[in-house]
Amino acid sequence: MDGIEFDVHLSLDGEVVVQHDYRLNPDITRNSQGEWLQRPTPKLVELSLPEIRRYDVGRYRAGSRPARSYPDYGARDREPIPTLDEFIGALALHESSNAELWLELKTSPFSRAISSDPEKLLDTVLQKLDDGNMIENTVLLAFEWDLLVKAQKVAPSIRTNFLSLSDARLQALYPQLAVSNFQQLFGRYAPAQFGSAPAAVSAAGGDWWGPLIHDVSAEDVLAAKRENVLINAWGVGSTPVELDHALSMELDAITVARPDLAGKRLRGESLPADS
Repeated sequence: MDGIEFDVHLSLDGEVVVQHDYRLNPDITRNSQGEWLQRPTPKLVELSLPEIRRYDVGRYRAGSRPARSYPDYGARDREPIPTLDEFIGALALHESSNAELWLELKTSPFSRAISSDPEKLLDTVLQKLDDGNMIENTVLLAFEWDLLVKAQKVAPSIRTNFLSLSDARLQALYPQLAVSNFQQLFGRYAPAQFGSAPAAVSAAGGDWWGPLIHDVSAEDVLAAKRENVLINAWGVGSTPVELDHALSMELDAITVARPDLAGKRLRGESLPADS
């Protein structure tokens, strides 16, 4: 692995915490009595750090999707949601501490009621990365492209990854919105105005374009090479077919949930599903 990809949010009292979902995830979260949470679960932005620390995210709920997806996962009890400071500290103690931080600012103009204020989140994250001397070892990811443009101005040495989803996939996620609303994600750098997503990322000063693997074509790869923009595809599955497809596309990086299986595939080793 060259890096570790993760999402961050702000707690009610302004601490940066590491979690994917805007709310506590009922498939991984138990209260202090050991009881699994039920939907609707609390929003992270409405909980202080001491309140967040009361929850245990050290194992998967039996029968849940993540439990089925990661059967070899090593469960641990009394495992709290970590802060960004703790995450950086733990990485520094690991023998592979040169691994890059691929840090996603988890915000969306369509989810303001449940997500962090983007400007506050960015400012706080950049300060913590600077305090930990991690600016140059971090790739900052976001779906809100103007946020990354601001990051480049505040911290010129940080690398940025401009995430994207196709209009069709956004429409499936947000059926109540008109397609025209999706342009809010791109700000001043809508791909249609520049001819392609890589061209828009290049115009914005970005280092990486981060599309969903299912949204990338061979033409997109060529366009990125012309613009000198790197491609990191996310959402790559861990089956032999999915890994072979991603590895054949000449991408610069892929984000996978099972890097051990991806490593085996890169070395030409077979996987259990091959048989």
